[in-house]
Amino acid sequence: MARWISQNRSIAGHPLLAETARLAGAEVLSGLAKGELNQSDVFIGWGYKSSGIWAKKQAQDHSASFRLFEDGFVRSLKPGYSKGALYSLVEDRGGIYYDGSGGSDLVSGLNGRGAIGSKLDEAGWKREAQADLDQYLRIGASKYNWYPDEFNRGALDQFIPTPGVLVVDQTSGDASIRYGNLKSSDFHRMLEAALEENPGKPVYVRGHPDHIYRSKRSCLRSPLLDDSRVHLLAANLAPWQVFERIERVYVGTSLFGFEALLHGLPVVTFGCSFYAGWGLSDGRNSLLPVRDRSRSVLELFHAAFRCYSRCFDPDTLEPCRLSRILDHLELQKEMFSKNAGSWVAYGMSPWKRPLMNSYLSSPAVALRHTRSRRKAERWIENDRESKLLVWGRKDAPSMPDSSVLCRVEDGFLRSEGLGAEFHSPLSLIFDRKGIYYDSTCSSDLESILLNHKFSIEELALAEKLIQIIRSNALTKYNLGKEIGGQIDWPQNSEGRRILVPGQVEGDASIHWGSPQWQSNVELLREVRRLRPDGVIAYKPHPDVIKRLRTGHAYTDEIKQLCDVMVSDLDIVPWLESCDELHTLTSLSGFEALLREKKVICYGAPFYSGWGLTEDLSPVLRRDRRLELEQLVCAALIIYPTYVNPVTGEFTTAFGAAELIVKRGAPLFARPWYLRLIASMKTLLFRR
Repeated sequence: MARWISQNRSIAGHPLLAETARLAGAEVLSGLAKGELNQSDVFIGWGYKSSGIWAKKQAQDHSASFRLFEDGFVRSLKPGYSKGALYSLVEDRGGIYYDGSGGSDLVSGLNGRGAIGSKLDEAGWKREAQADLDQYLRIGASKYNWYPDEFNRGALDQFIPTPGVLVVDQTSGDASIRYGNLKSSDFHRMLEAALEENPGKPVYVRGHPDHIYRSKRSCLRSPLLDDSRVHLLAANLAPWQVFERIERVYVGTSLFGFEALLHGLPVVTFGCSFYAGWGLSDGRNSLLPVRDRSRSVLELFHAAFRCYSRCFDPDTLEPCRLSRILDHLELQKEMFSKNAGSWVAYGMSPWKRPLMNSYLSSPAVALRHTRSRRKAERWIENDRESKLLVWGRKDAPSMPDSSVLCRVEDGFLRSEGLGAEFHSPLSLIFDRKGIYYDSTCSSDLESILLNHKFSIEELALAEKLIQIIRSNALTKYNLGKEIGGQIDWPQNSEGRRILVPGQVEGDASIHWGSPQWQSNVELLREVRRLRPDGVIAYKPHPDVIKRLRTGHAYTDEIKQLCDVMVSDLDIVPWLESCDELHTLTSLSGFEALLREKKVICYGAPFYSGWGLTEDLSPVLRRDRRLELEQLVCAALIIYPTYVNPVTGEFTTAFGAAELIVKRGAPLFARPWYLRLIASMKTLLFRR
């Protein structure tokens, strides 16, 4: 196995670098390996920081090769060392992209040499590259993507009221300044040029996000900043917002200049950046190496983003195309926009509060928690645009007409473990009309099922998701690891095999969704009456089996009414082996539909009334006939919100399914105090 040798452990522990090494079949070692070097050994480092300089020197001293790594051009949501997924990495065997001498793989490729040069000469890449560039521009992607004023409608008018020119500041001591043949005084020259060459125009100075997030110092501290035409911009505006009001950009070596080129703006470069000198910008640095040819913006984009960068799926860390990263970012920004504004979360238990913070994540959100009804009402009265968040059918405080009541509940593809044991949910639903299990009124889910025009693409996704669920035995809680027994239907029985899932009696879904039958015993009596010759298997709710909720798993009457008493936690084998499933409102009915089983509903769960089930408590307003793919698309793809508990970022139904399929990801582990509380609940409800 090849060895990649780094100067320190922090480099070796970088998640994307470690994955890159694994894919290359290499082992990452910290420090110079003991013993003789192998011919295949590679020294690695981070850009032109001390580790990168060390790697180059070691490679030279030992006649070995080196590889330098740096953040990719679409790096992450938040800047610097903030938590969250990392999206891309660049790997260079000649230097690094901000090396002004032009020795990097990127610049060599743009000059027509090396692997990147060969890819630029290939045919057929332009259509995909143009699609990626179009999406990049449309969603306003950048290296970092967390800007508090991106979703503030009035921010642009407030900070850039008049079109002007932009001077891009950088952080003092940044390696790209030194290796881009710049000095701090060059930033003063840059500001002077902007003032002189644009008479009468306002000059806006943009700081680097690291000035805020990592307390880095600015390069621009000139008295020229006191000029009445100079306006300082905080880094809270997204780059695409700034570009909307800017006519020309003055830049040293910042990637902001590269992004300005992609957005079609004239750019004046004072440093020896990789994007300067190709006929796209006005270069002002006499040390800029001569380029061998001119390049288009699309060629520059393809070389930097699609050839030079290595992209990794934010959910799985597996290699992916740039388009996957852009799709992920588009989802984040859609959710940020949806969540923006003021929220009051009322009555949330302590362990649910961090969940609300995660699921309502946005750079422009203000979320306050309280368990006091009076305080919640006062907050909403003072801010009538705020939205009130309550769990399920909990009574809500009074609120003005201008406010929005949003009810939240677990989603249908929830976790790898029970919610009652405090396993973090992969999905929640946020409903502004009602709640999916309340059949007395409409809900957002019911509205989707009644009115949404499902596209061919959406139905294809739903069909794909059904196959994933079936082939991987997925359910709401995914308790496959905790199977407690074997499938044991009575032998030599000719009756239909009937599965009856028990529910937690007194649960809101029964109270609001089953007007006629309200208990497991009542359900079993009716099942036995309708199917006197059937073989009935009764499976209590997992919360009751594990004694996490009140209730008896088996009473004497239950034992008399059923033929098989199921103690397994995992329902999938029973779903797959039964002929019918009879239920009040259990989600097991939906899971049985996914496996093409006949389902008889005694209550009115969300999946009843659409022509897919036999309904004993019909809901007359549900007058649309649906296919299974339409039901799945609404319930699992459109309606829920999914969050990856590993990264804290929004994901999709497919991303959530992938995480569950992995089984045993350590980041699903609960804190010790939640495990302790779950154990105490088991003792409290023991019967």
